[in-house]
Order: sequence, then structure tokens, then C-alpha cells
Amino acid sequence: MGEVKLFGITPLPGVQYPLSVPYCGNCTMPIEYCEYYPGYDKCKQWLEKNLPDLFEKLMNESGVSGGGVGVGEEGAAEEDKKRQKRGGKGMVKKKKVQEGPRKVTVFVAPRGKKRNTVIMGLKTFGTFASLDLKILSPRQ
Repeated sequence: MGEVKLFGITPLPGVQYPLSVPYCGNCTMPIEYCEYYPGYDKCKQWLEKNLPDLFEKLMNESGVSGGGVGVGEEGAAEEDKKRQKRGGKGMVKKKKVQEGPRKVTVFVAPRGKKRNTVIMGLKTFGTFASLDLKILSPRQ
């Protein structure tokens, strides 16, 4: 009888197990997936510094396939098509300080039997609420 070759659950012939997968130190993903990360330029710099032989191999492959470093304007347009525009992980954006009327209002609000002093509008000046509360509290 002939030899039966099963693929899927059984190991592939000619492959050494266990596999070692190199991970990027910048985005903490496998090297193949760095190009889909928003900070791909920083990943390339890290890869060039820490794994130069893998960097050369990756840049040669991307240069042959059409995208990559030495292609010019066409490569930049294709890279924009690859990059994810909406959803996903993406880069964390810094929250902007509210652009509006910058004024602080102080008033007394009745809360049951007690009356509390309410201060509003400190965020427009970029202050930290926890520090302000320590300074303005009656108990020190």
C-alpha cells in the first residue's frame, strides 16, 4: 500500500519544531504584522537596530512585491491603502483641553441639611482635580 500523508494535525515534513517566532520590541507583535501597526516607522527603526539580518530580508521582500522603502511615490500611495483607517487598536490620541469660555464658577449648593461649595470650570485651565481638592479642602 501507498504511504498516507496527513496534513493539519500532524507536523509538516521539513519543518523544525518548536517554531521560533521573532516579536517586535516596539509593537509587541510578530514581525510580519508590523506593517499594519500605525507606528510602522518606529517598528522599522527598532528592527534595523536590533535584528539587522531580518530587517534586510524583510525590506528585500517588500521591495520585490511593490511596497516598501525604495519605491517612491507609488509605494507611499500603496502604503496608505494598506494602513487601517477606521477601528482597530490604533494610536491613543491625547484628549484636547476644552476650547470655550475659560472661567471658574463657585457657588453653594444645598445638599440636605448641609450646604456644599461647588467649584466648576477648573478643567479648562488644565489643572488636576485631586491636587486642587487637597488645596481647597477645609481639612488640611
